[in-house]
Amino acid sequence: MSYLWDKKGDGDPGARELESLLAGEKFSGMAFPPVASARRGARRALLAVAAVLIAACAVFVVLRPRDVVTVRGEGRERTLANGEWLEPKSNVTLALAREIGVVEVRGDSRLRVQRVDGEQQRLELERGHLHAVVNAPPRLFVVDTPSGRAVDLGCEYTLEVQRDGSTRIDVLSGRVVLEGAGRTTTVLAGMWAVSRPGAAPQVAIDTQASPAFVSAVQRLSSGEPDVLGLVLAQADKRDAVTLWQLRSRTENETRELVDAKLRELVAVPASAPDEKVWEACGSVRQ
Repeated sequence: MSYLWDKKGDGDPGARELESLLAGEKFSGMAFPPVASARRGARRALLAVAAVLIAACAVFVVLRPRDVVTVRGEGRERTLANGEWLEPKSNVTLALAREIGVVEVRGDSRLRVQRVDGEQQRLELERGHLHAVVNAPPRLFVVDTPSGRAVDLGCEYTLEVQRDGSTRIDVLSGRVVLEGAGRTTTVLAGMWAVSRPGAAPQVAIDTQASPAFVSAVQRLSSGEPDVLGLVLAQADKRDAVTLWQLRSRTENETRELVDAKLRELVAVPASAPDEKVWEACGSVRQ
């Protein structure tokens, strides 16, 4: 065994023979690459990873929805930055961000973008006329005016603001909520409503309502006394939604008068719950 340990002595013939056979496989050490070469390899690897990350970021920027409003018209196309006013001399079209719709703005209007992101797109119409066609979740698209706020619930509508700040909205499809002075008015398709600075929006009126009914409602909204009887006398079935909204703005004996007329128009028993009355109001307009 001493030969295998320290090569002393003659050793066993078998051990010598085995040693002779394995001589060609003797370990001669490991060759390591120079330090500089290793650093160059690591640098190349890092550069390759960086190139991949830059390419991925570029793809993300291209594919990410652009939160900008694009203005088309007057012989050019441009973007409208937040806070920037638009005062076109002729009609232009706004392409809303994330492809949720378009807004046609009439010449001589004054409008600006207040906010554009994934949660809300808000415009301000100081004066003029716009026509919006929007296909988006409720309350994503909003237009502020001097007399309130038009909150889109997925629809098509026109909005006009006079120089004194008074606003009229006509809803062509879907519905819009007008907000102002702590009160709201829901304007259904085929109806219109007005609002004035410092006052709550008035009740919505059917576009096919009689001139006499419209006049009576406007007189009532202006605070003229003793006009409710005229409103109720001029109302027909298509005016049920208007009466429903008037009902919520009255109390005591006055509300009882409006409620009685409303249930008469939509043929709902006095004992029917309010939900049934509201459903009937919508059905008689169809």
